[in-house]
Amino acid sequence: MDTAPDNPDTAALDPDNTKPQQQSEPQPQQPQDDPPASPPLPQKHTPATPGPRATRFIEMYHGALRRTLSRVSYDNFATCFPTIATYAPNALRNVQNQMVDYLEDRCIKEFEAILEERDVIRKLNELETLNAEAEARRHEAPADAPEPIPPHTLPPETILRAHLHPYLAHHHARLSAALANTKLENEALFAGIQAQRAEIDSILAALDRAVADVDGANALLAEVGAEIAAESRTADAEMTGG
Repeated sequence: MDTAPDNPDTAALDPDNTKPQQQSEPQPQQPQDDPPASPPLPQKHTPATPGPRATRFIEMYHGALRRTLSRVSYDNFATCFPTIATYAPNALRNVQNQMVDYLEDRCIKEFEAILEERDVIRKLNELETLNAEAEARRHEAPADAPEPIPPHTLPPETILRAHLHPYLAHHHARLSAALANTKLENEALFAGIQAQRAEIDSILAALDRAVADVDGANALLAEVGAEIAAESRTADAEMTGG
């Protein structure tokens, strides 16, 4: 009695009886091939292979994906579609395999895109390096060294200054270097101005001497002119009187 409404559904599904058995066998092996296939993507950001944290993160994602997709089993499909499971089990199994394959491929591609977009592998490797450096400093610290203050107990002003200090120190060094260069340039310009002033003073002194010489020559010419004029008048008088 249920066959009449279910026949259109079974006709819409793929009735191939050979594909379900071929796809259901390699499915347990797919999760084993996924972890080695994902690490090459982060190599765009880091030439080396992902560190322990990045590798563990990728493995955890693939493990969670396998466990999630394992819930999308044929038994659950058969429970949801009992009529199709009774009259077309191979078609239903084929649909279930196709859905699992599609979801797995889509999730892996989305995960790889997020890894690349957020640069997750490089950041996890940097975190690994920071942890290793912190651990090395902790072992190298003397036994009587004071216990470090947990960062979360510091006031916001201290944390803000700690974050801004490298940035401000870099700009302070750059501005100090620019100020020192400006001071050197100003000193060179001031020395040039002083030399020009000394040269102007020497030129003015030479002009003053030249003016004094001209004034002296004018005074001498005036005296000589007066004497010549007097002699001329005397000569004229003598010539007239004679």
